[in-house]
Amino acid sequence: EPSFELTGETDPDSPPRSIVLISLDTVRADRLETYGGPARVAAIDAVAADGVVFDWAISHFPETCLSHWSMMSGVLPEAHGNVPAHGGSLYQGPSLAELARQQGLATAAFIGGVTLQDSACGIARGFQVFDDEFEVDPTDMSRPASEVTAAAVAWIAEQTEPYFLFVHYFDAHFPYTPPAPWDTAYDSGYSGTLTGSDADLRPYRDGGRTPSEEELAHVRSLYDGEISALDADLAPLLQVLGPDVVLAITSDHGESFEHDYFFNHRS
Repeated sequence: EPSFELTGETDPDSPPRSIVLISLDTVRADRLETYGGPARVAAIDAVAADGVVFDWAISHFPETCLSHWSMMSGVLPEAHGNVPAHGGSLYQGPSLAELARQQGLATAAFIGGVTLQDSACGIARGFQVFDDEFEVDPTDMSRPASEVTAAAVAWIAEQTEPYFLFVHYFDAHFPYTPPAPWDTAYDSGYSGTLTGSDADLRPYRDGGRTPSEEELAHVRSLYDGEISALDADLAPLLQVLGPDVVLAITSDHGESFEHDYFFNHRS
């Protein structure tokens, strides 16, 4: 068992506040309307309008598990080792969830993608509830955002004391297959046969093919649709958070549509 002690000054007269950390896997900032991009994100924009927007942020590693381990520990990827190979981090210091437990907060995580399941990442440390079990479609590898949101909202409704909640959404990750009406919301006028499916995108991700400008615009429009669909499914969670909750919305990494490296984030 790792041992650690939380140090620093606290105000004994200030009651503890609940903390919610939301990770939008594979969402790059410049596609959000919040940052001048095309994808409409009304729920995220409402949070931004009432909070602080960071204009510049860099992922420590363009891969889900290692990036989240750095996020949850404040420690660089090198300290965690080859997490997928070990099924967890080599780092023995405290995680955010363990620090929250030390402070008496209830802890829970709701996971939307297979690469952050505890069996793959070992990141459940410190969470009393780590909800990462769902039926996996090998062509998608995610749990729908609406289901993640519903599970998180149900857990919040049961809480009577402050908590630390981590919610992970995987919907913007490839394949890019947004539901209606978002599948055509940013239609680029493309008339070809390329879809956002894993099978169609794989030759481009593997470097065997280079998309034309028309194809690139089309795939971007599907990706933008996924972001807007995710924002809509995120809204019910944001609506149940009280005014005293400390809320952070971020991403583990973006996605590449340039640099001769397409529809992926790690070569």
